[in-house]
Amino acid sequence: MDIQKELEKYFANETHINCAETTMMAASDAVGLGRGIAEDAGFMSAFAGGTGSAGICGALIGAQSALGRYAVSQLKQGDKLGSNCPELLSQATQLVGLFEAEFGSLLCRDLRPCMAQQHPEGCRFLIRRTCVLLEQLLEQQDAR
Repeated sequence: MDIQKELEKYFANETHINCAETTMMAASDAVGLGRGIAEDAGFMSAFAGGTGSAGICGALIGAQSALGRYAVSQLKQGDKLGSNCPELLSQATQLVGLFEAEFGSLLCRDLRPCMAQQHPEGCRFLIRRTCVLLEQLLEQQDAR
């Protein structure tokens, strides 16, 4: 799994996709679940800029979406959709905790100005780090 490699493809192509789309699409592509920009970006397009209201960071929302997509892909035949929810919810909670510990906030309104001031790439730095956190979490899960 190499989410960073997939992420850099989106950054290099200068595709006009937002933080939530980029994060979810790179992670989904890395685990073989991507469906292409037209479909995947459509699912995530409303989540940019903290759902357009500077709320919860779009990169985190994209990572959470990819986490859910991956968990559902791991269901065994005959499993009900919610049968892996306790583990998924635990992982989602872990991801939120890791994100908040790294960045100090979950909110776009707090994060965007800091990223712009502290990193030349702005939110791309945050997107990259979010993908690293997600990849570490998925690798821990796969090691079990």
